[in-house]
Parts: sequence; C-alpha cells; structure tokens
Amino acid sequence: MHKLQALECLRGFAALYVLVGHLLLAGLQIEHPAVRFALQFGQEAVMVFFLLSGFVIFWSLRPETSFRQYFVQRARRIFPIFIIALLLAYAGACWKTQSLVAVQWTTLLGNLVMMQDLAFLKPGVWCDVYHGNLPLWSLAYEWWFYLMFYPIERFVPARLRVPVVVAISASGLLWYTLWPMQPALYLMYFLIWWLGVEIARAYRAGQEAGSAPLVGTRPLSIARAIAVPLALLMAETAALAARAWFEHQYHGMELRPGLDPVLPLRHFAAVCGIVVLGLAWQRIGFRGFGVLFAPFIVFAPISYALYVIHFPILTAGLFDGLPPLVQAVAYLAVFLALAWVLEVRLQAFINRITRPWLGGPRVVANPAVISTTTHGLRTTEIPVKSLGK
Repeated sequence: MHKLQALECLRGFAALYVLVGHLLLAGLQIEHPAVRFALQFGQEAVMVFFLLSGFVIFWSLRPETSFRQYFVQRARRIFPIFIIALLLAYAGACWKTQSLVAVQWTTLLGNLVMMQDLAFLKPGVWCDVYHGNLPLWSLAYEWWFYLMFYPIERFVPARLRVPVVVAISASGLLWYTLWPMQPALYLMYFLIWWLGVEIARAYRAGQEAGSAPLVGTRPLSIARAIAVPLALLMAETAALAARAWFEHQYHGMELRPGLDPVLPLRHFAAVCGIVVLGLAWQRIGFRGFGVLFAPFIVFAPISYALYVIHFPILTAGLFDGLPPLVQAVAYLAVFLALAWVLEVRLQAFINRITRPWLGGPRVVANPAVISTTTHGLRTTEIPVKSLGK
C-alpha cells in the first residue's frame, strides 16, 4: 500500500506534538518558559489535522461510492476508537478519585451524537467533552465536516462548490456572532477543512496533467487553484478580528489567546499562515522537509488513537510519585502500546466484521488511499526525500 508520505509525516508530527504538549505541560507540569512556549500551539496542530483530513477525504472518495458506503467507512473509522476513548475518560475519572463517579448520561449522549466541544473556552457550547477528555472536541467538527462534504461534492456543480462552502462558513460566522451556538461553529470552520479539499483537487489535477504540483515543476499551480478560497478565508479572518475588537471594546471581553473571541481568530489566522507558508515552501521544493518531519512518519499509523486516548490516562495520574523522566517514559510506553492495539488490531477487526454493511459490490479503496479520519490518513506515495534533501 502506497502512501503520500509528506502527509503521513505531518500527521505523525501533529499528533505527537499535541501528546507531548499535554504530557509535559498538563501531566508533568513543566514550568520552563521555553518549553511552555514551544508546546503551546496544540490548537494550531488541530488546524493542521483539519487541512489534512479535507485533503484525504477528497482523495479517497471514489465515483462509485454511495452515501451508505461513505457513511459506513467514516463511522467505522471514527466511532470504535472514539467509544473506547469515552470509556477511558470515565475509567480515568474513577481512578483519579478512587471511587465510582457519576456517568454523566446527558454529556455522554451528547458526545455519542458528536455535539461535544470545550465549554470553558467558548460560549454557546451545548455539550462538554466527556469527563474532561479535551482532545475529543475536534472529532465533532470532523464528523460534521464529513457529512457536509459528500452532498456538496456529489451534487453541487463544480463551479458552485467553493461559493456554497463560503456561504455556509460565512453564515456560521454571522450566526455565531449574533447568537453563539455550537452548530454555528461547525458551519464556520467548514471552510478551513474544505481548503484541504481544494488543495487535493489541485494536486489531482496536476497528476492527471502529468505533473504532481506538490513536488513537481509547477509550483504556482496549487496557489492559483486555491487563491479564491484562501482569499475568502482571509476575509473571514479579518471579520473575526473585527468581532474580537468589537467584543473587547463594547462588551469588555478580555482578549486572551486561548479564549473566545480570540480563539477562533487564532484558528483562522493560523490556517492562513500555514497555507501561505506551505505555498512559499513549495516554491523552493520543500527543501529540508524530510530532515524536519520524516522521523515522525513512524507515529502516523497510530496517530488517531494516540490523539484520543492519551489525555484521560495522563490526567488519571497513573504514575504519580515517580521521577519525572520515569513518568514520561512510562506514559509514552502505555500510549504507544495501547494505540498500536487499537489502530492495528482492533481497527482491522472492525473493518472485517463491518464489511457486509457496505452493501452491493465490495468497495475496494482507491489504489491511492483508504479510509481515513482526522489522524488516520492512507495515501499515495511521494518519497520524503523528494520533499527536501
């Protein structure tokens, strides 16, 4: 099975970055200013996941895939490990208190229908993450992005797709500004995810033309292809900046990087910066990419499980009392072992028993890609060495 190794490297890096940030800052409570600064960009890492996910979901969709098949592929990839993450959150809470804690049925149901978010960071959240498993917030966004993608890609004319997505995102921004509610956030952030779709579309067009724009001889092809959605994303970023200024100036809201109204501005601005940086890096052939990111490819196959299971294990304090270095090694060993079991063993079993649910002729994945999640990419190969020596 071939893989787009550049994306695999980024996926592994982003997942490990979030994990190490939580391990050192929340778990071991490292106070060194340089460490805290270097690891404070977990939110930006999640935005990278959104872009990668949009890219790969587009890449994986075959013309003959029905909505039923698409839905089953997405659900069986997301929910089994997600449910285990919910169970770990409950078990971690019990371990930490050394007693049975309340199940929180309403919150559990809200998580199971993918309506969770971080209530302490933003207004209008309907359902908090279950028992404080903070990374689960982004899975709800991913799930609704998946569901919005299929009908737009299948039934909206090509020339209208970007305008439709922009209209959805802008309506979410307006809705959230006037009346903060959680569904508005899913709509507003959809443009970020869709930008990954448009990058993938440009890459595929380049392949069909005999040149791979990510590493080939046409460095401006992707920039031209995504110019309109990127410009509109920048316009929404400016609108979020105006919203933050207005809330501070007239409602007295404190402007803090990790809280609304700055947090969504931070997300959108980060995506603009990441994409512009990526386009600039493309111009010089991604020089140095392999040196910086190639080592992280080993974490890519288990990155989804690493992302969703580490926090409740960490906050349960399993290894409290041990020296910090011993704690770090012990936690990493547990995270890696459990993630491998879930991603390699359990996921293969789930795929096998749910194969009949796909219905009709068996859907064989595009040779370039198989089903994915935010952190579960499987794509066509571009050698890492070609992205920078």
